[in-house]
Amino acid sequence: MTEKKDFLSELAKEADAKKHGKRTSIDSVSSFVSKHKREDEALNEDDDDAYPQTADEQPETQPVKQTQPVKKPAPAVEPVEEEEDTEETVPDSNEELYGDSNSPEAFQDEERVKIEKKPIKIPKGAIIGGIIAAVLIVFLVWFFQFRASISMPNFVGSKLDDVSAWAKQYSIDSSAIQTLSPEYSMDYDDGIIMKQSVSEGTKIKKNTPINLTVSQGANPDDPVAFPDIKSMTQTELNDWISTNKLSKTKITTQYSTTVESGAVISYDLKNVDEASFTRGSSLSIVCSKGAAPAGQITVENYVGKTYAELQTWATTKKILLDKQTEFSATVAEGTIISQGIAAGQTMKEGDTLTVVVSKGKGVTVPNLVGYTDTQLKAWQAGAGSNMTVIQKNVYSSALVGTVLAQDITAGSQVESGTVITLTTSLYLPIMEKTSNEWLGKDFMELKNWVDEANGNGASIQAGEYGSDYQPACSNEYTTVGQIIKYACMYGTSDDISNGCTRPLTTNSRITYQVSTGACSVEKIVLTDKDLASLTSVKSWCDSNNVACEINAKTDLTDSKGNKASVYVSFEDENGVLQERWTSDPLTFQDLVKAGTKVKVFYNPQP
Repeated sequence: MTEKKDFLSELAKEADAKKHGKRTSIDSVSSFVSKHKREDEALNEDDDDAYPQTADEQPETQPVKQTQPVKKPAPAVEPVEEEEDTEETVPDSNEELYGDSNSPEAFQDEERVKIEKKPIKIPKGAIIGGIIAAVLIVFLVWFFQFRASISMPNFVGSKLDDVSAWAKQYSIDSSAIQTLSPEYSMDYDDGIIMKQSVSEGTKIKKNTPINLTVSQGANPDDPVAFPDIKSMTQTELNDWISTNKLSKTKITTQYSTTVESGAVISYDLKNVDEASFTRGSSLSIVCSKGAAPAGQITVENYVGKTYAELQTWATTKKILLDKQTEFSATVAEGTIISQGIAAGQTMKEGDTLTVVVSKGKGVTVPNLVGYTDTQLKAWQAGAGSNMTVIQKNVYSSALVGTVLAQDITAGSQVESGTVITLTTSLYLPIMEKTSNEWLGKDFMELKNWVDEANGNGASIQAGEYGSDYQPACSNEYTTVGQIIKYACMYGTSDDISNGCTRPLTTNSRITYQVSTGACSVEKIVLTDKDLASLTSVKSWCDSNNVACEINAKTDLTDSKGNKASVYVSFEDENGVLQERWTSDPLTFQDLVKAGTKVKVFYNPQP
């Protein structure tokens, strides 16, 4: 193949030779152009006669100076023409670039040579293999980089930390995962995922958008019915809190010796009442853990020591004390005589230790029952009594001042100055100091005297006992409430022989009659004329202001002209019932008590 020459390249070589003191000539421009055309023509003519080329021969690119085209073996395949790219060196001056102006043949010796490269023959199998490899590479890149190959888990019920760990494991684009506005939920606690936009098992890419909805927990403003907390156990309260998702209801526990384990000790609502309680209201509940575990305490010996010392030890060791006292002539007051658990033995915290403490030397109480007033005063004046006496006087058949009872048993020992109450006799109650002392007095005075006597044990009753002692009018004791008459009797007996002029026995009764005021008695004449007819009887009753009871409905004369017999009854001026029969009406006159009822009967049955 004819080597391809480049004019600019040759020109650059010439300039370089001059620069280093060498001389190199090139063909003139006209010669170069004509020769180049001739070489192209010759190349086209000689293509069929080219030399054969062996398989191991490589194409050469080398500029060759020659005046005639060089024939080379023709290549096995159609040659591909290429022009070599050469780096051009720019001459430093016009002289270097174009040579001496006095050498007109500078470009006439230059030839253009066509450079041909041997084509590379690629086996068909290699081409197919390359295509397959390229496809495989593209597939692998797609498979590992762009294919949706990540299986979406189910994050409902999980926390966002679980999503973060999963995204980090699979290099998920964090910007693809978004959380939507949180929602209230009774099914999911606060911070738990309740919804996801991509279903479980879906194949996703690393940048597939995923939307998550996180729960805010139950709505704190929802109303909740407030139960009877005091009656609930701790287990029931926990179930109530869990079921209603009460976010601000807390249970604390503490030891208690009075409230059984698990029961409610107290509760406290903040800024809300039971009627307006909501899921977000603040409620504190204190439940009992029962009694605190008891530790083992070794008892020390406190016999002969003061009770104050024992109290200090018992408080430190959480021991309860049962203090009993007794008098002792040998052990000083306040000193422990004995203890219920001996020294060296053990007891639990919270247990009770019983001790007997001395009250010092006591005073022996004598038997004072039966002492007369004189004897009692002599005992009180003696040095051995050392007691304070209070007397309670009651009515009794015993002589005045006689001791009937005492509130401290004889023979007991007491502290000096102890108060003893003695019951002494007042003898029997005296109602009258003079005959008929209570006549004309207000009956309430008698009632008050009876109440006072009963306060001292008389047990007397007073009232209007018997029909003869009912309230009545009196022209002698005209003031209402004055006692008209009275009598004394024993117990519930109607026998008044007991009288009131001597001391009354206990359980006596006093009966009295009280005045209702003056009697106002007047004479009313009732004649046979007044009884002549129904009209006359009614007229008499009305004119005299008398209540009449009349049994007749017709006139007093029968069908034969005979007058009927009449029966009349009324009370007289002394309140005594009077009765009259008139077979033939007669004239009569009686004193009728004002306000009495007059009964008139005609033809009464005999």
